[in-house]
Amino acid sequence: MSTVTDWPMFIITAIYVGATIAIWLANYKSVRMTEKQLDESRAQFEESKRLECMPFLQLEIPSEQERPLFEIILDLCDRDITDSLYKIVRLKNLGNGSATNLNYVWKSNRLSNPLYDYPPINAIMNGDSYYFQLTFNIDDAFEDNTSGVLIWRYEDLLGNSYDQKVSFIFDNGDLVRCENNTPQYFGVIGYTLADNSVNAEAGAEDKSKI
Repeated sequence: MSTVTDWPMFIITAIYVGATIAIWLANYKSVRMTEKQLDESRAQFEESKRLECMPFLQLEIPSEQERPLFEIILDLCDRDITDSLYKIVRLKNLGNGSATNLNYVWKSNRLSNPLYDYPPINAIMNGDSYYFQLTFNIDDAFEDNTSGVLIWRYEDLLGNSYDQKVSFIFDNGDLVRCENNTPQYFGVIGYTLADNSVNAEAGAEDKSKI
């Protein structure tokens, strides 16, 4: 049978237990908040590092005075056509870092399936530029208000992967404008070997995305 002196001890014990639970909850919330702040700081640091070395490719049509002595051939035609349009363009890397493992996807109205291939260069350093001679299907160029889409795929020096779209605008049988989108970041995907099996797998995966 409880006595009068038991009640104060019960109340003190209850207060102690309640205080202990409150302190534990406060510490738990503090730890969770600290972990969240650390995760945010880590994410900001990683994003800052990524932006510091992110490439940005720009394709443009040079003037007649800027025509180079040497161009890299880039064939965007069906293999069985006989009539083609040739156009000199310049590819610049305006970003903060180099673009590596460079490859591309070409899609036009005349191609039933996108064309996946690797250019003769594997990388382009920041500040560098290359001239390309593009070869198009002449039927694409003579259709009114037509455009084709070239998608550059590359990685930065940290292994982050990007897609960057370039829309080609044709008028009166000539390429008149290149519209460059900003790079789309896909995270660290890994190195891709330039072989036929990889091209086939990439084609199957990207038909639904383009």
